[in-house]
Amino acid sequence: TKYDKEMYFLLQRSFDSLPLGTCIDGKVLVLHGGIPRFPKTSIEFINSINRFRPMPIPLQQVHGRESSFENPLEPKEDIVFQDILWSDPCHKPGIFRNDRGAGIRFGPDVTRKFLEHNNLSLIFRSHEPFLCGYEKHHEIDGKERVITVFSASDYDGEGTNLGSYAVLSASNITQPIFQTYRVRNEKENRQTQHPLHLLANASGKVFPHLHENQGQFPTDVPWSGISSIENVLRYLREQIYVKKHVLLKQFNAMDRTMKGTVWKVEWVEAMSTVMELEHLPWFFLRPYFAEEDSNGRINYANFLSRYQNELILNMRRDLGDIVPLKLSRAIRQNKRTEKLFFELLAGKYPNILRTKDKASAESTATKEIISFGEFEMILNVLDLGLSDEETFQLFNFFDSDCEGFLSTKRVTGYVRMAWEKDGVCSSREPSATLSDSPIRERSSGKATRVSIFELEIMQELQNLFISGKVGIDKAFYFMASCEAENAVISLQDFQKGMKALTMSLKTPMNDQQIRNLFLLIDLDEDGNISFDDFTGSFSVHDVLLEFRELKRTESA
Repeated sequence: TKYDKEMYFLLQRSFDSLPLGTCIDGKVLVLHGGIPRFPKTSIEFINSINRFRPMPIPLQQVHGRESSFENPLEPKEDIVFQDILWSDPCHKPGIFRNDRGAGIRFGPDVTRKFLEHNNLSLIFRSHEPFLCGYEKHHEIDGKERVITVFSASDYDGEGTNLGSYAVLSASNITQPIFQTYRVRNEKENRQTQHPLHLLANASGKVFPHLHENQGQFPTDVPWSGISSIENVLRYLREQIYVKKHVLLKQFNAMDRTMKGTVWKVEWVEAMSTVMELEHLPWFFLRPYFAEEDSNGRINYANFLSRYQNELILNMRRDLGDIVPLKLSRAIRQNKRTEKLFFELLAGKYPNILRTKDKASAESTATKEIISFGEFEMILNVLDLGLSDEETFQLFNFFDSDCEGFLSTKRVTGYVRMAWEKDGVCSSREPSATLSDSPIRERSSGKATRVSIFELEIMQELQNLFISGKVGIDKAFYFMASCEAENAVISLQDFQKGMKALTMSLKTPMNDQQIRNLFLLIDLDEDGNISFDDFTGSFSVHDVLLEFRELKRTESA
């Protein structure tokens, strides 16, 4: 170790001697964690606490109590002591149990009462790292009254957070100026890293722009706005898209409420477990990918639906409810399959499928629901020939409320209703003849109709390209006749390249099917596939972010 045991004990004694707080000019209070749960606690009372001792252990930890609120056997002095060192602000009014096991989570109403009782204007605290080094909380009368300032940079590992400090002037003590920084270890000659640099290291991929001006990220520019980061964000979106089936199963397993939401810490745990990108700080990357609701929870169904391939999404819209229709017809073709399908949904075989009862808060009525894993198991037992992607899309189709679980009644009702409406074979029915027949064209030569075959091929190709086996960029230059900046893929090049890739696909393609696919990918309809056409056809986009950007542009 760097210091001996004697130095360690001296440091411990110094920690036990530090004041619980500092009051500046009677207007600004500086604490470590937060304010006491008793709003009328005075500065004088805090001053009277015997500070020269270790922090008292909460009695609920000693006696096995689950509640983090005051114990009648616990002195008020000890409770206030713990709250000042361990509490955290939250946006919801009130006082709540703190997952730390000590202290509380306090809302803006508690802050207002404490400030008014002690004639204070502002509270500084630390205790939690934030991406930018500081964070403002609890807007009261048009101004944030609680500010977190965290001085240790890279607290959870290299590249995780900036450090910061606040500068107060005597002329306007309640208007702090913040300085942010990241400490550089000169001895080891480490380079400063943005959190997303860790992704490049973890994935083994090289993102050239990330290494330009490394260590010089401006603190006044949002990291999400730095163009060099977009390559990494795109890679992450692609990996989320590829692993969405596994992520949904993981979220289902964590969702004890069965309402389609998880706590942020559970979201972080799921992402760390499933994505298998070591040391990636998902806690700090969460704002890039998922939104919290007013209760601090994340709707994981909405999160997973954000990441789409726009061309494939449009193809699905053109085809309509083709996959649900495919399901209903596959079930109806065989009486034994039909009987088994409804019995599995009804939970008749508990050793195969474990159905859950979701209790209603308003009444004692319950409805049976199933998770994605259970839905997948039903389809696998029936052996209907549906792909993983089709299974996922079916689940999303039935989960129209984004609850993360399916109502068995809704699935049963749709299948029976589809049978009633499906008296005549639809012209959009998936069939062998449609998949290899010429597509009707506009005058520009662009296809106006797609088949489920082309949709399946596009999904196969996309997974092949973005799973890391080939890569979108490499696939383009593999097919292009040259590697020049303005390289394009002609129809002949595309046919040759697709035939070479057919070995990696489940279903071989004939010349007409390859031509149909070429027309779909030629987005600008100029008779050649450019690099932008190709990447635009296979890359994954954040459709929610793009929709908001479109609305912002329209309103500007």
